[in-house]
Amino acid sequence: MARFDEIDINHHYPKPVLIKLDGRYRGNENFRWMIDCGANRLAFLKIREWCVETWALSEELELWEHLWYGIDTRDLANPHWAWLFDNNYPVKCKIYIRDDDELAWYKLKWT
Repeated sequence: MARFDEIDINHHYPKPVLIKLDGRYRGNENFRWMIDCGANRLAFLKIREWCVETWALSEELELWEHLWYGIDTRDLANPHWAWLFDNNYPVKCKIYIRDDDELAWYKLKWT
């Protein structure tokens, strides 16, 4: 049996899509890029694990926004990234990254 870190994340599902955020997307006020994994939960989990190893823990986007805009809680929100997992149909697995610096690290690892 293959180890989790050896599994091909795109074997059964499409590759995650990198999207530059604008006013049509949630999170565009604080993040420039979104990695849309669609229903590819394995890709989402592996990329999210890499983000934790690279930039430390973060929060789900709704909690992240609550912390970021809070009076005394802004320091609790990780400025580099956040994530969204919505298990409703269709499944949405997304990772939001802050800026071009974080994008360069992502591309170095995943493309």
